Amino acid sequence: MNTYIKVFLVFTIITLTTSCLKNTDPQPSRPSDPIFIGTLTGKINLTDAGGVLQTGVSVHSGISVSLSDFSGKVYTAVIDSNGEYVVKNINTGAYSSFTVTKAGYGTVKHYPFSLYLQANGDTAFQNFYLSQIPTNNISSTQTYTTMAGNPTENIIQINGTFPASTEKTSVVTFFSRPNQTSVDGTIGNYYTYFNEEGYPAGATAFSYTISCSNFTRKDGWGYTSGSTVFFATYIYGPSSSYYNPNDYYFPALSNNPIITSVILP
Repeated sequence: MNTYIKVFLVFTIITLTTSCLKNTDPQPSRPSDPIFIGTLTGKINLTDAGGVLQTGVSVHSGISVSLSDFSGKVYTAVIDSNGEYVVKNINTGAYSSFTVTKAGYGTVKHYPFSLYLQANGDTAFQNFYLSQIPTNNISSTQTYTTMAGNPTENIIQINGTFPASTEKTSVVTFFSRPNQTSVDGTIGNYYTYFNEEGYPAGATAFSYTISCSNFTRKDGWGYTSGSTVFFATYIYGPSSSYYNPNDYYFPALSNNPIITSVILP
């Protein structure tokens, strides 16, 4: 089970090389860069909410793959029954977004985005993973401050429960911004997060602690003693989670989070 707290790691996206395709920190083509025309291809891998790869004849039906440029033109991929997609006759350079969707799964969207080819007719390869959106929701959550550790310090304790599942269960809690009175898992609506990935099948409870000093120290998260922090806790599908230029995204979130709050000591 892996634990992350605002970890800036690129989610597993496999790039093969006859050419180079970058989807983090892309740079627009400079006027001196040669413009090549080629093909973008790869495979869309689907997993259940626990991260297990799904297979079968019809599992890849209904997937949409599109690439948009800054003028608003949209390039749509052709996708076969194995989830392999192809976008033909595409130029090198910067694009506004690359989006992969399927109903019931977390949408993966990289923006901006740059395509690099080494010559006309070259092919760039990029695979993606989409997680099924969890149907279970967090059952209960308790959030409170206490003293713990050696030496002792003020901590925030977050405990909760969720329904037992035959799949692994992953939990994420989003923290509100300083002076913000609401929070959810939408980018821009939270300051940071804490997540636990992969509670084993059959598990029904989660628990983690966070030092209050992370919130209130001078080089911390900008809170002050006596301020209220709000928390939104979800079950999430880990396979769709990915890093984009400014943050880590969790697009496969359960529908109904539980909201709690504490007053910082």
